Amino acid sequence: MDLTSDGTSDGPHVLRIGGRALVVPAATAGAATGSTARVPGTDGLVSRIDGLTGLPNASLARGTDSNALGERSAAPYVESDGPVSRATAYVAAIHLGGAEPAVPPRIESRVEGDALLVEVIWLDDTTDVVHLPAPDLPQAGLTPT
Repeated sequence: MDLTSDGTSDGPHVLRIGGRALVVPAATAGAATGSTARVPGTDGLVSRIDGLTGLPNASLARGTDSNALGERSAAPYVESDGPVSRATAYVAAIHLGGAEPAVPPRIESRVEGDALLVEVIWLDDTTDVVHLPAPDLPQAGLTPT
């Protein structure tokens, strides 16, 4: 985030969520397509991020001599199309492991009463429901059901 000379934000801003940076063998290691970015590290780890809801743009942050990890590193990230909106779910799945991740969960969100509900539906159809703080529905252009 950039700050003005008086210390305030110059927003509005896009939302960016990043995965774990890894040491990479070459400055061009890793790939991003659509809402998924993946970095294979030199140690066999894979860092991957999938924008599941509201985060359609994936990319990589690459660095040379920029941190303590190693000479070259890269981190996957996803970001929103534009400034974030109230009463909107932004969801990313982040993976760090020795193999490719399984298929990410499916996400469904809705306004119910005065709450924003986000359902995370896993591969085996197990569902977790996240109740987010009540948004200012009229300001967000939403109507309670």
